[in-house]
Amino acid sequence: ALAINERVSGPQHPDTANSLGRLAVTAKQQQRLDEAAGYLRRAIDILTAAEGDSSPSLATMWANLGVVLGEQDKGAEALAAYEKALAVREQVLPPDHPDLASSIMNVGIALQENLGRPADAVPYFERAKAILEKKLGPDHPTLAFALHGLGSARLDMGQPAAGVAELEHAYRIRRGPGVDPGLAANTGYVLARALWGSGDRKRGSEVARTTRKAFEALGYPKDDWLEAHGK
Repeated sequence: ALAINERVSGPQHPDTANSLGRLAVTAKQQQRLDEAAGYLRRAIDILTAAEGDSSPSLATMWANLGVVLGEQDKGAEALAAYEKALAVREQVLPPDHPDLASSIMNVGIALQENLGRPADAVPYFERAKAILEKKLGPDHPTLAFALHGLGSARLDMGQPAAGVAELEHAYRIRRGPGVDPGLAANTGYVLARALWGSGDRKRGSEVARTTRKAFEALGYPKDDWLEAHGK
């Protein structure tokens, strides 16, 4: 498809950029991360030249590049890519659009998980949470990503009690029908630690036991903390 688009539309046409984006997705799935990043950077250059800095497709390319860079442990570069995606979406989307919330969360995740800056991540998760609650409602699976991020960031800041409410909310959503059980297990793990750290050992042990069994069912490696606290 890339060769056809280059021949028919030209190497600098947005259709060629979209073909490069699809190639990047395939390369990432196959863990050919340098190749994926190269495709995405070329696509970004094409779209910027052809459509300026306000193309919805450009935001997607920047976001996908952020994912690839994050997997390469290039945290600062991943953050910069996510910030580029957010800047584009802030131009082209309404301020309460769920896709904008996703870009906001990506910045928060990069700050917390890639760069170890949970305090800086909290405002992004809070902003995304406000948008998603308003537009999608309090029980939507997408909201759970913001809730999990917020609770996890507060745990990483040494404030476990402050994150329990959001994590309980996320856990309830993720244990509902149609949600990937791996997401429920991941939130259960963070919730159990937050509960334990906040002094609620009874509830913490209960969630830890459930999560340990979920880890086993999913084939996850044994976790020392769960083994010790989820008996």
